[in-house]
Amino acid sequence: MASSVAAFDATLLADRDAGLIAAGILDDPWLDGRRRIDHAPVVLTPAAVQALARAATTTAWYLDAAVQAASADPRLLADLGFDPTLAAIARLDAPRWLTLARADVFLVDGDAAQVCEINCDTPTGLAETVELGALAAAAHPGLADPSARLGERWQALVRQAIPTSASAQLTAGIVDATEMTEDLGHIRLLTRWLEEAGCAVVRGSPFNLHGIGADRVGLFGQPLDLLVRHYKTDWWAARRPVRRDESPCPDPAPLARELSLIAHAQAAGTLAVINPWGAAIGQSKRTLALAWERPALFAPEMRAEVARHLPKTRWLESLPRAQLIDERDAWVLKSDFGCEGDEVVLGRDTTAEQWAEAIDAAMPGRWIAQRAFTPRRSADSSIANHGVFLIGGLPSGIFTRRSVGATTRHAVACPTLVDATGTGAAA
Repeated sequence: MASSVAAFDATLLADRDAGLIAAGILDDPWLDGRRRIDHAPVVLTPAAVQALARAATTTAWYLDAAVQAASADPRLLADLGFDPTLAAIARLDAPRWLTLARADVFLVDGDAAQVCEINCDTPTGLAETVELGALAAAAHPGLADPSARLGERWQALVRQAIPTSASAQLTAGIVDATEMTEDLGHIRLLTRWLEEAGCAVVRGSPFNLHGIGADRVGLFGQPLDLLVRHYKTDWWAARRPVRRDESPCPDPAPLARELSLIAHAQAAGTLAVINPWGAAIGQSKRTLALAWERPALFAPEMRAEVARHLPKTRWLESLPRAQLIDERDAWVLKSDFGCEGDEVVLGRDTTAEQWAEAIDAAMPGRWIAQRAFTPRRSADSSIANHGVFLIGGLPSGIFTRRSVGATTRHAVACPTLVDATGTGAAA
């Protein structure tokens, strides 16, 4: 399906790295002394792409119904583990939630493609997807880049989101955790796309936001028409540990001042926020369990279709501890807002003692247990996690990462191309 880094010609590898860096978005193909980029493409058939897209859109369809139900029912939000501050933030614009999302999908031998989660709050991987795809497509003119229109579609979404009261010179503020450098490529690409869409761009952290006049939000003195949020919703709310043995969060208070400014501007119609705050409901992995925990919320045909693509998912507290202990190899534990492999425990990769400790340490109301599945492996034993980007629900790109085990921040990103002749990876 894809060659390994070791098999890739060293001179060609250096040339591709140089081309990647020269593009000005990604500046380092290494992370912690390991390569994080492989220029050898994963080549999919159209049937495989269709299978991935169906799994992603089916799960998004289901989550849309779940977000609508939860945003209208405070008790259901509480069952999902939302404390009052997070619930209030999510309901600022819920049931709006789906603008840019990435569904992590795996091809499975003899079965439908499986989705392990959807990242719809602050999804990453855009830079790797776009830059690697463009380089690979140029080097393989007989293959197609399924992510070629990703930027165009995101810019169209931005234009639709701009308030009607916006000034002639649009100003977009990118708000992110500026002290964290791992997403700089993502921020650079968003900046490029916003500028191409006609926006002036200013970047800062939530703490740099301030009021301007009666109903505007500013960032470093610039009044904003659009706030592009790359700062997780749960970080704006009260911070809470997810394990009983964790120390209390050092800064647990919600960002009340910043949220008040934004909420007032949104209510006044002077500011649009993407991704919407309601994305937190779809982002929570506990929402994935609603088809099994609250089946009456969904039509039978939706539950049947979802069950084809989403592994059985339960709130951790719904399953007897003895069952989880006995069925260790069959389950994966995940916290509600963990990401990049953090706060994920694969039963089959732990000892019996480690598994029991993980179950007992999980904070009540914050975890799920999800049925494990067996992804397809390539000739080098790696697993491909195909991140299907959705823009407003439309499949718009594929971010593929390869790893031997679970997908973590050390998974290797590689370009995804499509072979219309049908000789790539079959569905």
